Amino acid sequence: AGDLPQGESVHALAAQDENGAPITSPALTRLRVGPQGAVTEAPAIAQFGDVARLSAYEARLSGDLLHVTLNWLALKPAPNDMKVFVHAVDASGRIIAQSDIVPDEGWFPMPYWQAGDRINDQVMLQLPAGDANSQITLMVGVYNASTGERLAAGAVDGQPVGARIADNALALPLP
Repeated sequence: AGDLPQGESVHALAAQDENGAPITSPALTRLRVGPQGAVTEAPAIAQFGDVARLSAYEARLSGDLLHVTLNWLALKPAPNDMKVFVHAVDASGRIIAQSDIVPDEGWFPMPYWQAGDRINDQVMLQLPAGDANSQITLMVGVYNASTGERLAAGAVDGQPVGARIADNALALPLP
């Protein structure tokens, strides 16, 4: 089949039905080609259940918009549909902005993850006017979309957690 370039791409695929006739109705899907060869692991920040590790994050303000990137390492497929939550919390603990997402902009639900998959989530939070200059903490976690139950957030392989954990959410300071 040859080598495919890493990243996302669009390819035309020929398909046939069970009788060998060409299928002419287009079916769209996302094709993800991961890195080839050995990948060096950086220490993870925290682990969520036995499903995922948050390996890195980045947050930057642009006016009242908070751009957040979450880098996940999949440990195994999730048993249920899970969502990631990102809350911006002010100094008093009040949620001032939030987003609940299916990873990879909805294209890569956790039940489809395989051990070793790397997922980069992009989240934008609209902060209330004037709150961008206040002390903000990001709270990140994973929960069962059907029950609302959060996956346990904790240490990775007995190593200290890189941030505070409260109510199975990881508290990440903004730079």
